[in-house]
Amino acid sequence: MKRFLIGGLFVAMVAAGNAQTYYARGTFNGYDLSNPLTSLGGGLYETVITGLTPGVNYDFKVADSAWTNGTISPSGDNIKTQSDASGNLKITLNTNAPDPLMSPNTTFRAGFDNNNSMNFEVMGNFPGGDNFGTPLALTYDATTKKYNSAILPLSQFTIGQNYEFKIRKVGDWGVAYGNGLGNLDGNVQFTPQANWGFVTFVFDPTRGQLGAVPEPATMAALGLGILGLARRRRNK
Repeated sequence: MKRFLIGGLFVAMVAAGNAQTYYARGTFNGYDLSNPLTSLGGGLYETVITGLTPGVNYDFKVADSAWTNGTISPSGDNIKTQSDASGNLKITLNTNAPDPLMSPNTTFRAGFDNNNSMNFEVMGNFPGGDNFGTPLALTYDATTKKYNSAILPLSQFTIGQNYEFKIRKVGDWGVAYGNGLGNLDGNVQFTPQANWGFVTFVFDPTRGQLGAVPEPATMAALGLGILGLARRRRNK
């Protein structure tokens, strides 16, 4: 019995010793190793940077101590963000499989949570986007910590046509998020399909993804049916 206990303890110690450590490395700490992320379990990590100046932009990446390929996020330009009103900035890392409808589609995705201290909007060449000239507003959901656009019907798009967009801080191209979440990364692309019903633009900074998320035509029809029923009831 003691052999099993000792053996199990040894295995646990080896596993703990081999556990990977990731760091928030940015302009707030000179890109050093002073801010390791804590594992929350389930492939999620986070750390909170304190003492920052509200309203000031900070750049960062999440990486291991050696900047090893495959453990750097974003892989392109830095993520640019700000702290909350108290000077705190939570930096996150998600190593789970990505949502296939969102970008980036990697299994190592840095993100952030600054308690909605910034407002965001969508800029793109989608209908109403006026070729990146007219913004589409995003609304913050405090429960999911996601930013969502209004639901756009498929009729506003051309099926099979390629569209592009980025998400930026309202009125500020200096803080923008593309297909790798880095500030200067390329546009996110999507192509509406015939079985889509609605399209919603979603920004999930805590999980490090953004995208144009379709709702199937069957669900769209169901939603329109419920809406029509509700209207008929109000008119009675």
